[in-house]
Amino acid sequence: MPRKPEAAATAAAEPQLSLDTLHLHERPSEKGATGKTLAIAAERAEAVGGRPEKVGIIAAGEVILSAPRSGEGLSLYALKTLLLMLQKAGGDAWREDVQHFISKGELMDLHSDSARIARTLHELATTEIAIAVKSERGLDAILQAPYLSERTTEIITARQARVYFRFSRALQYALRNSEFFAEINKLIALSLRSVYALKLYEIGMLFYRRRHSTWQVSVEELRRQLCVAEGAYPNWAQLERRVLRDPAAEVNQLAPFVIGWAVTRQGQGGRVTRVDVSFRPKGPGEQTEAGSKVEKASRARRKARSDAAGDSGELPEPASGDRSSESISPTLLTYARRLDQAKAKAKATRKDEVRQSNMPAKMLQALEELRRSVPDDRQARLNLNPAEEASVFAVSGTDDPNEASWAQAIEIAGRRATSVIDLDDPTPRSAPQRRARG
Repeated sequence: MPRKPEAAATAAAEPQLSLDTLHLHERPSEKGATGKTLAIAAERAEAVGGRPEKVGIIAAGEVILSAPRSGEGLSLYALKTLLLMLQKAGGDAWREDVQHFISKGELMDLHSDSARIARTLHELATTEIAIAVKSERGLDAILQAPYLSERTTEIITARQARVYFRFSRALQYALRNSEFFAEINKLIALSLRSVYALKLYEIGMLFYRRRHSTWQVSVEELRRQLCVAEGAYPNWAQLERRVLRDPAAEVNQLAPFVIGWAVTRQGQGGRVTRVDVSFRPKGPGEQTEAGSKVEKASRARRKARSDAAGDSGELPEPASGDRSSESISPTLLTYARRLDQAKAKAKATRKDEVRQSNMPAKMLQALEELRRSVPDDRQARLNLNPAEEASVFAVSGTDDPNEASWAQAIEIAGRRATSVIDLDDPTPRSAPQRRARG
């Protein structure tokens, strides 16, 4: 029986979204010659008086699916900062002659102090985006460059201080030629607590309204797109729990869809070779419940940032002279709190997965001893940069109870105490390995 023309037309109009099919084609550089994504962004910004920050974040699908081939992508804070910058730039994000800006006050939705803003901007200026393109000879090629080509930061600490920035030529090229997009809810994106959850949410927003709302990927592609560190979670059981199950549970609470997945194995009981991740749209009742949870999470985040800034309107700076336990970096205090939460959760659900030792207390005691040996003017250099923070959490995503992870945090701090590594050192550390049981 011959194939119906309508079916062929539908298949052609809605191709499978994959990094390997995203070949962008050069457009004329004249004003207004953009793809669908930025045309929509400009149209919506114009509808609210030319203020793109008043509309949702229109994120190019080509950028969402542009994880580096090595699988090493941006940290959670950098991903969220990039979304805020894309929203701020709106339909002009592709223009080479426009310098965009965002206030430090707007960035305080994410960052607890000016130092972390600086580290995140450094990460965006050094981490490469990878875009599938056609070369000058018409051959398949990969275009790589950092997300930002330059940034200028006003050094005053007031919330009105601005960060001026330009996207790199590679990112401008991808944005200008983008033909499909995800409409990201800012409140949901900023509320998610792990890279895996945020990436699943972004990809889900690309797929869930499509006729074919299933993302079919190999295990290698899944690891790359979700920015799983090389060597982390070597077997499928670990990968599924840490990269899919736990992050999906977080996303399902807030997103307008529900994540599910099925696997294809090589032979009977063989290794997993393909994962089909589905994004089922929620019904009206589920949407209402999710909306209330998003608003609750947003209020809690705003209150925390408001308390951090205080009444002066000044951005907090890292403490340097206080040698009490409060001088330990916010990153490591947060890590200790997450370990406490993980232990409590494990005690109720999976006792066999957690060693019954007081890991947070040991970690903080060791770090305090390190700080006492470091001069006051170098205290802040013990803080973890985004790449190091990502490597510490690589095994768990957010709250790994494994002793090897917190031990690595102490090891990094110890190395900083002796060699005083620069605060903005972008070199990632290798992911810690689980120690054998028994």
